[in-house]
Amino acid sequence: MHSWFCSAQYQSDLDTLNSITTPADFSNLSSLIDAQYQMAVVNSLQTLPYVGNAKLKEFQNQIDLLKTYGLNISAYQKLYNADAQAMRGATTINDYLTVAQKIDADVASMNNDMTQGAASYLISELDREANAWGQAHLYHDKSDGKNYILDSGYTMNGIGYWLQQELGWASYSGDYQSVLNDEKDQFFNFSMMQQDYSDPTPYNQVHATDLQMFQHYPSLQHGKVLMVSMVEQVMRVYQDGQLIRAFYVTTGRVELPSLPGYWTPLDRKSPTQFTSTEPPGSPYWYPPTPIHYAILYHSDGYFVHDAWWRVNFGPGTQFPHYDTGGDESFAGNGSHGCINMQENDAAWVYANTDWNTQIMVY
Repeated sequence: MHSWFCSAQYQSDLDTLNSITTPADFSNLSSLIDAQYQMAVVNSLQTLPYVGNAKLKEFQNQIDLLKTYGLNISAYQKLYNADAQAMRGATTINDYLTVAQKIDADVASMNNDMTQGAASYLISELDREANAWGQAHLYHDKSDGKNYILDSGYTMNGIGYWLQQELGWASYSGDYQSVLNDEKDQFFNFSMMQQDYSDPTPYNQVHATDLQMFQHYPSLQHGKVLMVSMVEQVMRVYQDGQLIRAFYVTTGRVELPSLPGYWTPLDRKSPTQFTSTEPPGSPYWYPPTPIHYAILYHSDGYFVHDAWWRVNFGPGTQFPHYDTGGDESFAGNGSHGCINMQENDAAWVYANTDWNTQIMVY
């Protein structure tokens, strides 16, 4: 029975009650209300099976989703089978309500497994989608004739590895929810990277994706922000939402990409020296290197810093290329995950930022 009809019926009965003047009127109203109640019971008995079946369908959908996540569903399938049997045997309103409450409780019991399963599944899903998009939008490197994906930062070589680490550290429901939230942010960042790929706006002007970042991460609307586009190889600097500077940069090579995400400084060093964690002979080894301006944006040595040994920055420099400075040993490819800048640009960034600066890489 429609709720508006019941409401109208109630108002009509109330108006009748207020106008009653004789015992017979009371008796007639009582009979009318009894008839209305019986009709409501009949309508409820007709409606409740549909409600119950809808709850069972949602329960099965949740079980199917857990199966997609690769989890063991046998215990939940047994609960579902028992609930379905109880629903088929229900004959009274109380029976239906009891079964419905049991279904709700069983679905609620899945919450932890659903969160953990989704958190694990989305890491591989992000990696899969990033590789698929990358293969469909390959960068052809004229330097070595090879093709490279533009979005390795979203694969297991990049942020996927760190999401996997975060998942491994999780132990409570809130931890898994935090991983899930981070993954959802990365899917948003990835969508912004794809959109930016097709944006012809000059690098030193405001991009639509930057504005969408401000909306998704409201704190970016205030203070100093280093907005780094990996597909453009550009850093745009914002102050309270207004663009004030733009620089070409060089981000991480395909095997060691820079990390997309929202970051804040973990350390600031000027000057400092970088020492390779790789042994000599490794393609990723480099000699002890003096650095003039360095801002740590992620643990394990991911910095925004000057790269005085490079001459060329900007599109394509994250891949093998000829650097016009002639240093092919360390300048002819992307970084090891850092965001490299021309020395004077890095000096300006270091002097005009502080510990409250926000760093957005996408």
